[in-house]
Amino acid sequence: MKTVLSVDVAKNKSMIMLMNSDGEILIDTKEIKHNLEAMTRQYFYLLQQNVSCKNRYKRLLNICFAELEKIFKSTRIYDDTALNFIKEFPHAEIVKDKRIDALYNNLYKTNGRNLNLYKRLATTIKVASNNSYPGVGKEHEDAKNLSDMAKIVQSNNNIINELREKMIETAKQSPYYEIINSFYGIVDI
Repeated sequence: MKTVLSVDVAKNKSMIMLMNSDGEILIDTKEIKHNLEAMTRQYFYLLQQNVSCKNRYKRLLNICFAELEKIFKSTRIYDDTALNFIKEFPHAEIVKDKRIDALYNNLYKTNGRNLNLYKRLATTIKVASNNSYPGVGKEHEDAKNLSDMAKIVQSNNNIINELREKMIETAKQSPYYEIINSFYGIVDI
């Protein structure tokens, strides 16, 4: 495999290409660069949108069931386990009316890790719901809005992760990927 610089003076255009030993063009690095730039713009746009969605999600969570923020600490409130739970049970009074086995089954079905962990977590959530004083009733539109925002945040997270994977795969086609990846402190993502 060899790298070739092609210059077209008439069109005032140059490009770097990878060719195999038979002279077939494998990759147009200029095309890769343009694709990566477009994906990067989309990636940062989606990240900004997701920040706005997460802010709205947290505001609604504080109105409907603020104690969940203490149970799902830090960024765990945005994990699939928490998002799936909140989509199903967006209000403290809804949790209060459910049995513990319904709660831990919802938590467990997301990733199926440790059933005993989810039983303890469901018990903690049930106790928190009994001691909770939400700002709105369970029939209020904000409870439905919280469920909807959990769906949107989860969808955005999935789209961002897919785009990140696509960017990495596209970058791996570049002849510079191995060079950049070999710098100290830069590792395969």
